[in-house]
Amino acid sequence: MSATTNPEALLKNGRPSAAGKLVALFPNGECFRIAGGDGDKNQEWSFYNDTRSHEMRIKYLFGPDSDIRALSDKVTTTRKDNGILASVLVPPLSSVGFVKGFINGFESDVVAHPVTQNVTYKNAKPTISTSGMSARALFPDGDAYRLTSQDGTEWYFYNDMPWYEVWLKYTFGPESRIRALHPGVKISKQPNGTFLASATVAPLQTISFVKGSIAGYDSDNIAHPVDKIVKYRNGEPLARGNVFPVYPDGELFRIISFDGTEWNFYNDTKTHEMRVKYTFGPDSDVVAGDPNTRLSKLANGSIVATLAIPPGKTMCLVKGTVNGFESDIVAQKLE
Repeated sequence: MSATTNPEALLKNGRPSAAGKLVALFPNGECFRIAGGDGDKNQEWSFYNDTRSHEMRIKYLFGPDSDIRALSDKVTTTRKDNGILASVLVPPLSSVGFVKGFINGFESDVVAHPVTQNVTYKNAKPTISTSGMSARALFPDGDAYRLTSQDGTEWYFYNDMPWYEVWLKYTFGPESRIRALHPGVKISKQPNGTFLASATVAPLQTISFVKGSIAGYDSDNIAHPVDKIVKYRNGEPLARGNVFPVYPDGELFRIISFDGTEWNFYNDTKTHEMRVKYTFGPDSDVVAGDPNTRLSKLANGSIVATLAIPPGKTMCLVKGTVNGFESDIVAQKLE
């Protein structure tokens, strides 16, 4: 590993979100250390991974007289006889805060490791074609995945958990130029110039997230158990099973039978018709659950099911085996 006298020229795919002196860790760039802070006794180090296909596994052994603390909960620090060992994993196109404090000497070990693309899903599969995409697990045991197009400009997420929804929160660098790919994705510009993008991925759902030029990011993702205690406002559904609110404040509820073979919906409003559209993955095997359900098959084998649900009604969309899905639901106010 060596530094370069012109590290800015080696940035190819984005820019770090942290400010400070840039030091390239490899001759051709790829991974950079950003040194900031306000003096020798209050240094701040971050790392930026400029690749699209490798994660950076970083270890630094700081001298025994160093006095540092981790800048992120992603960083592990251990006091040893010969100093303080700090380690962190930096995903592609990501900036991660490392340590802060007084640094008195160090040794480093940085390994660029290819991101695994062969993923074994446990409960279903993404409803989009993943050919040529990179797949990165959000959690140590898998459970949810970020799917990135080959050129890195399109991001999708798939939640492989039946009873947890995933709360996504990504902060993209100030020089990022992105737009939402799904109505449920909210993007807001922060006072420091970064862009905050957030969304919720329902159990076994695939969502489109963002598209554009990404110049560094930080993430904070949470797997949240689906609340099984449901309070209805205007009545109760006729169907029984595991209940999932479609909207944060209720209004429409998806009720999956306990054996998983029936998908019912209950409209808890008095004034809106719920126009439900679900696209089920190609490996799904479903039939219409109601005479008014309309089914159509796409070229990729996915099955589109639509149904309009009047206020106060419980209706069955489909019956059968579902293997991944996307949803598009419109609440249409009645005259």
